[in-house]
Amino acid sequence: MRFLLFIIVTLFVFASCSNDDADDIKELQTQVSSLQSLKTQLESKIAQLENQIKGLPSSADVTKLQGEISGLKNQGVSTQEELGEANTRIDALLKQIAALELEVNPPTAQGVVDEETLKTFVQWYRSQFIKVPGIDQDAIYWQQMRTEGSDLNSGSTFLIIFERTGEAFVHGADRSAEGKNLLEVVDDNGKKVVEELFKVALQPEGGFVKYLDGGKEKTAYAVTYTPKYTGVEVLLVGGYSQDVSHVAYQYIDLPKPEVTASQVVDRETLITFVEGVKQVILDGFASPTPVPFAKFKNTFRREGGYFKSGSVYLWVVSQQNINLFHGANIDLENRSTNFSRTDINGKRFIEELIVGARTEGQKFVEYYYDDPSVVGDEDTGSPKLGYAVKITVPYGATPVTFVLGSGIYTGER
Repeated sequence: MRFLLFIIVTLFVFASCSNDDADDIKELQTQVSSLQSLKTQLESKIAQLENQIKGLPSSADVTKLQGEISGLKNQGVSTQEELGEANTRIDALLKQIAALELEVNPPTAQGVVDEETLKTFVQWYRSQFIKVPGIDQDAIYWQQMRTEGSDLNSGSTFLIIFERTGEAFVHGADRSAEGKNLLEVVDDNGKKVVEELFKVALQPEGGFVKYLDGGKEKTAYAVTYTPKYTGVEVLLVGGYSQDVSHVAYQYIDLPKPEVTASQVVDRETLITFVEGVKQVILDGFASPTPVPFAKFKNTFRREGGYFKSGSVYLWVVSQQNINLFHGANIDLENRSTNFSRTDINGKRFIEELIVGARTEGQKFVEYYYDDPSVVGDEDTGSPKLGYAVKITVPYGATPVTFVLGSGIYTGER
């Protein structure tokens, strides 16, 4: 009974341990060592009990023997149960140790050398992405995913986020692949790799897919996750890399605004264009079948479409001043907006335009900006009129507010 009490008290003490910081690792390791010692003691006791049962004299009173054997067997079962509890606790503590070690030394793309480290890498960032509170913080991760040499991107090891419809939303190694639907892309054996990744990702801990690319066998690992601020499930993949340059971009049939980009010629048409796009966005997010982000961006970036024509294009900036979309330069996306930039007259035009729209609902700013179609204006810039509006969309569980804008060169000196 005293031994049993020791076990219960010991397990209770172990169960109450804290794992708030890295120092807990050593403490937990000590506890695991103690439990493993306890496990050895329990196994020894069980062996002794079994030997006692086998060694009972056959000439003894049958009734007494049966009682003693029954008691010993019951004691053995009880001890086995206690050993099972100890084993369960050992496993739990080992998992706590592993989790703490990851907190102290998070996995990186540079550390991926085999399937196990690939799985750990993808699973770790899945756990981080789930906790992201908003799109601004997500955009910072997206930029890190695309930056060679970062913890999320090293050589052939990088991450890709797919929308459930199959579009690559963020591609760590190939910006030109973003917005493309890759479900139909096949490997050297005709396997639809991304389609298979979607299937294995439905397993509780995700899954691996092996594929042949350029005569070389590769392994990809996929999991699903749902950012808490969107409530929209996506696919996270590591280890997938194929040439998808042959895949065409897909567009969506968005409503035609009253004034299209090609029809913007002055202040009034610029207003009508931006306000019309604002309504298109609001309607798109209000739809019972939300439009995939990738296709939205493809359509807004398409030259000669309703939303981009030459120097007239759209841009979107978040509440924390992250460029979420830029119709003319994709490389500016997911980077901080440069509020300190000034024109030839010292006007902080970017700050005026965005902060003004955010506080007043809409804002006009006249400034000078380099016009690629005008030779020799690099130093002075050409006169331009910018117009921006504030817009709030129902994005998952958390409405997102951002600034939408566009501009036109006025051609006046």
